Amino acid sequence: MLHVGAARVKVTSLPASFPRDSKNNHPYNDHRYLLATASAGGNPVVLVADIDKISGLEQSKHTKMWKSRPQVVIENEMILGFNDGGLAELIEKERRWLNRKHVPELLWFGERSGVVLIRIHGFCFLCLDLHSKKIVRCFCSDRRMQYAK
Repeated sequence: MLHVGAARVKVTSLPASFPRDSKNNHPYNDHRYLLATASAGGNPVVLVADIDKISGLEQSKHTKMWKSRPQVVIENEMILGFNDGGLAELIEKERRWLNRKHVPELLWFGERSGVVLIRIHGFCFLCLDLHSKKIVRCFCSDRRMQYAK
C-alpha cells in the first residue's frame, strides 16, 4: 500500500538559452528531454539530446537558478563509436539510404546508479553513465554489436 503525505510541487522556468524544438517540426530540429539529477538526491539536471550531442542543463545548488548554458555530456560520435565504430557503420548506411540522422531517445534515469537508458531507434539500447560520461553497456539485436564494459 502506498501512503503519500502532503504533496509539494515546485515550478521553475528554464532559461531562454534552453534548446527547444522549432515550430516547423523539421527532423533536424528535434530534441529529446529527460529530467535527471547530478547525484543521488542532488539538484535537477535536464538532459537534452539532439542530432549532435546529449547535453545537460543543471540547476545551481545555492541559488536554485538554472545555469545559462547547457554542458555537453557526450557527443553522438562518441556514442556511435563505442564498439570500434560498428554501430556508426550500420547507422551511416541507413543515413545515406534515408537521408536522415538519428536523435538518441532518452528513456529512463536511475538516480542511484546515475545511468541513463538511451535508445537508438531500430538499432539498440545503450546505458550512459552520467558520472563517467561514457557508454557502459549496449543491448542490440545484432550479436556483433553486444558490448559491456
